[in-house]
Amino acid sequence: MADRVDREELALAIRLATSVEDSSDSLAPEQAELIAREVGIPVDQFRRALAEARSSVLGRGQWLGPSALQSVSASTPGATSRDAALRALAAGQAGLPQIPAGAHQAAPGVWRAASRSSLIQLSAGDSSSRISAAANRVVFKGATILGSTGFGGFIGGQLGGLVSTGLLGEVSSTVALSIAVGGVGGLVAGLMGGVAVWRSSAKAFQVRLHEAVDRMRESLEDERASEDMDALEARPPTSGDT
Repeated sequence: MADRVDREELALAIRLATSVEDSSDSLAPEQAELIAREVGIPVDQFRRALAEARSSVLGRGQWLGPSALQSVSASTPGATSRDAALRALAAGQAGLPQIPAGAHQAAPGVWRAASRSSLIQLSAGDSSSRISAAANRVVFKGATILGSTGFGGFIGGQLGGLVSTGLLGEVSSTVALSIAVGGVGGLVAGLMGGVAVWRSSAKAFQVRLHEAVDRMRESLEDERASEDMDALEARPPTSGDT
């Protein structure tokens, strides 16, 4: 075998290894994180990179950019107690300061923390728990796109009028036409600019939602690891332990 492995060979080897182990087109989060650890990538770094990769394709092919209703969810194995759920919600709130600190039980086995436009939730089952983070950014999207479009139209109309007046003098019909043409051009440019700003904002916020879900999942995993350790320490010694 060669002394060194380049990145293209590494990617191909990982792809082949995962296809042998599982013929499906996707992997469970735990499988993906295990592969990352095996090739020396820290889990937190892998999760951050995965969130950015998923957010990079957000709203692709949509004329006005991503939907204003953004959401992320994940599942984690094992049951969840009330205290563990509240601690997980507190961990998720760290990156979403617009959500108030208070959390409450919305239904049996369901805890959430919500503000007017954002929500994080944990739904606990007997064998697994579902973690969700969502935000309704309709107002921000509308204000960004409409504001940019209106401003672009105004500036375009003003520039069209100024250029026409400067070149042709006081010719009212020509000035009016220039204002109209400049205004339409400004509207188009403003719309494109507003969509670009919204798209960038939505991608950045989607990463924050992914990070909130990951923090909640890590909190639950740490809680279960601690409980397992306590149970192991509390186990009475047997003859095989001596």
